[in-house]
Amino acid sequence: MKKYIAVFVALFALIATPVAAHEGHDHGPKTGAACTMSGSTKTVKGLTYVCMPTKVWSKGLKKSKSPLTVKDQWVKAANTGMTAAFGFITNPTKKDIYVIGARSPKYATMLQLHEVVKKAGSNDMVMQEKAKGFLIPAGKTVELKPGGDHLMFMGLKKPITAGAIVPITLIGSQGEQLRFTAMGKVFTGANENYEHSGM
Repeated sequence: MKKYIAVFVALFALIATPVAAHEGHDHGPKTGAACTMSGSTKTVKGLTYVCMPTKVWSKGLKKSKSPLTVKDQWVKAANTGMTAAFGFITNPTKKDIYVIGARSPKYATMLQLHEVVKKAGSNDMVMQEKAKGFLIPAGKTVELKPGGDHLMFMGLKKPITAGAIVPITLIGSQGEQLRFTAMGKVFTGANENYEHSGM
């Protein structure tokens, strides 16, 4: 009888080992490892990882409450493709805060932090990712606006219509997260084009 029990235990161990090994791989991406889509985020075991503009993963960020505040936030209405969000971000603290990521999974595949700059050697203005994210200086307010810094919604999953309430989360470099909502708004000023602007 003991012999059969020993065989059963050995077989069970052989079957269970691959499962345990597989579960052990449930880790977030390695800091500095290559990632393919900048702006994408992952949350694994309570840590948030951001794919930076340099196409590498950030360190795992432990979620904390962000002291930042936002006001007058809105998103340009769009049916497909890309669009952008704007508003005022205030840092009431005595320390600078970097916003390095954002997400709105209900509406977009990913969000990128963009700026609008003059193209080298010409007068054309082009959009590009903000290399270090948005710096919100201590005690200051930063405006996200058409033709300037903005949150870029990439790969819309559903239309953002006028009056839609769009949830957005900002992610700070120390794991600070601020969740807020922004209203969809029809906007044609300056004919901002968030489809193909030289990215």
